Amino acid sequence: MQNDSDSESYDSADESVNDDSEHDSASSASSDSDAENEERNDAGCSRKNVYGMMRLSFAVGVFHIFVLVALHVTYVGPYAFRKPGLSGFMDRMSARRSLASDLDNLDNPGSRGAKFLRKLLEREEKKDIAYYPDHALINCISYALSTRPENERSKYFAMFGDSDSKRRKLRSVDDDIGDDDFDLVENKYDAYGIPRHHRKMIESETETGTKSELDGAIPFLGKDEILQIKVIYGGICIGQCSQVRHVDYQNKTLHQDDIKVRMLNQGSQRGLSFSRARKIRNIFGDDIYSSPSYWDEPHYRFAMDDALLYLDEKSALMHNITNVNITVTERCLSTGRDDGKLTFLTAVGEFFSQIYGMDSVIINQLMYGIRGSAGSLQSGYLLNSATKERWGWTKQQLEAYEGNDNVVDWFFKKLGALILSFLAFFLVTTVTSLIVRVLTSSGVALMFPLFSFFRRMGMSGADERILAMSYPWIGIAHTAIRNRNIHPQSHLIWAHLAKILLYYIMYEACQAAWSVVLYAKSIPESLPVWIYGMAMILEYFSMVFVRSALSAHFFPRICLIYLIAYHLYFYSVPYGFFDVALIPLFSFLVHSMMYTILAFECVCVGRGVISVETPREVYNKLSWPEWSAQLPSEWTMFLPLNARFTPIHDRVTTEVNSAQQNANAAAAQNET
Repeated sequence: MQNDSDSESYDSADESVNDDSEHDSASSASSDSDAENEERNDAGCSRKNVYGMMRLSFAVGVFHIFVLVALHVTYVGPYAFRKPGLSGFMDRMSARRSLASDLDNLDNPGSRGAKFLRKLLEREEKKDIAYYPDHALINCISYALSTRPENERSKYFAMFGDSDSKRRKLRSVDDDIGDDDFDLVENKYDAYGIPRHHRKMIESETETGTKSELDGAIPFLGKDEILQIKVIYGGICIGQCSQVRHVDYQNKTLHQDDIKVRMLNQGSQRGLSFSRARKIRNIFGDDIYSSPSYWDEPHYRFAMDDALLYLDEKSALMHNITNVNITVTERCLSTGRDDGKLTFLTAVGEFFSQIYGMDSVIINQLMYGIRGSAGSLQSGYLLNSATKERWGWTKQQLEAYEGNDNVVDWFFKKLGALILSFLAFFLVTTVTSLIVRVLTSSGVALMFPLFSFFRRMGMSGADERILAMSYPWIGIAHTAIRNRNIHPQSHLIWAHLAKILLYYIMYEACQAAWSVVLYAKSIPESLPVWIYGMAMILEYFSMVFVRSALSAHFFPRICLIYLIAYHLYFYSVPYGFFDVALIPLFSFLVHSMMYTILAFECVCVGRGVISVETPREVYNKLSWPEWSAQLPSEWTMFLPLNARFTPIHDRVTTEVNSAQQNANAAAAQNET
């Protein structure tokens, strides 16, 4: 018996061991399946991955905001470069001008004391101007052009001035001179290279009170010249490398070393090492920057008249158009001089300017570095020789951004920029939502001929009833046409396709027309495409994912804030780093999308607010009956949301309340 009991105990022990092993194997199998499910979920569009994308987009946006600030402070605007003490000079100039205006408002402005004060103010102003001869603004372009001797500069402004009226007047003098009198003025120029009859007329204007253009220094560049710019990267040049280069196109002595010249021409942009580029430069010396081969492909070409940039070499030579060649360094572009000292922000801006391109840098340099005879801003046109992209600006556009306005003018300028920003947001988003509406409603018509093709290929599952139930606004009409046979079914499909084509052409036309109004200045070539593309992404995201009341309240407002902030920056400067600013804009928009999904949509789906029966929590409730298979009219998309769906278990109806009240009353009577 004892042996039997022992054997039974051993058997029971074995059975328990087997049960434990089976339980362990089952638990291990379940844990393996859970791990596989977690790995599968982590690999797909899981909440963890969406959260990681949200954090990544926010980090990218914050980083590029810092980059944008560094680039803007370093390169953008008229105040990017200042000499030490120049701010005090400008303050003294404004104080003197205000004092002179007060003297003019006196009861007796022609008194001896007022005249003495005016002479004293003029004397002090001349001293300051002599101390700051280039008081306009200091940047690399003006620094490089200042190395050009005055006797080599153009006399265009001295002959014609800055205004078109004087130009027309001088042309009339030329018209009055006949062929018989041409010998009298031929080769008769003064020391400045100006025809004597032009100088006499200018001097006569000076005597009558008109300011002569010869009183100031000769401008660095004339309207009859083309400026060719090359940027020296990598610090391979030593000394004052930002200067005018005198190129002798008749000298071909360096052509046997064209390969080395082209290697240096490519610079660090094409992978040429610093030591090798420095070695090539040391072989030739500074003369390599004046060789014809080095200037075969300049980085940028600039002129004050856009027609000059369309002239070929022979036409420019025939019209006596001069090419002025300058080289500029990265340090000069960021500080205003080749030996300038970097701050933290300018060092960051100089580093990232090589990554995000030099177009905005050169444009701002030319906007505020090329001045007229009296230091006035000038119109200009720039060509990127590599990308063939062109930019242009007018003198009036630059003067509109000058910072010499009072508080009232500043306020109205900012108010106008804010109004334009709201207008841009309204036009861009509404036309994008309209085309998305049309593509969604009529674009599905392409599915019917596609399903017909599938059925001809032998796919029996491609049934049109699926399409009819999925898209009833087209499916019911398609079924009625097939049953009544009034006209072919293809008419309906072609009608919707014609509608898509027409609306899309209108959409493209709106982009072209509104860009002229909303972005009426020099901009990156692809800027409107990026803006409208982002609006398209936002519209599709709103259509697919924005379903809860919280999302409908939050997402449009945060998108409005981001787009308004971008447009305020766009309207605040003549030309900034608009393409770089698109990166934080898109990053923050992606962050807002991910936040909307995680914070609002997932929570509402978990609570049952969003389900198959109730795909949207808020909607537009119309005051008139509509056919359930018909899409509402396009104008209803501008109606605000006015209705909210409440699940049936959360509703408090009058029938339930009255029945409960009757039951409570009956129970109270029975108790009594």
